[in-house]
Amino acid sequence: MEQGSFAGGVKDGVWVSYHADGARSSEGKMIDGKQHGEWSYWSSDGQSRTVGQWKLGNKDGVWREMNAEDRAVAERLYRDGRLVSQKDL
Repeated sequence: MEQGSFAGGVKDGVWVSYHADGARSSEGKMIDGKQHGEWSYWSSDGQSRTVGQWKLGNKDGVWREMNAEDRAVAERLYRDGRLVSQKDL
C-alpha cells in the first residue's frame, strides 16, 4: 500500500509506502512521477534501513545502509544512476 498525491495524473509530492504489516517501507518525494531528493527505505523487520538521494528517477549521490542502531554499515556512491564506488564501514 502507498499514500501520496498526484498532479496532472502523475505522482507528485511526498509518498509513503508500507509493508503488509503496516510498517513504513519507503518514504520520499516524487516530482513529475519520478523519485527526487532523499528517500528512506526500511526492511520488513524494521532492523535496518537505507537512505539515499534520487535525481529525477536516477540514484545520484551517497546511499547508506544503516543498522538497527541507525549507524552506517555500508556506503555506495551513484552518479546519474550508475554505481561509482562502494565500501563497507
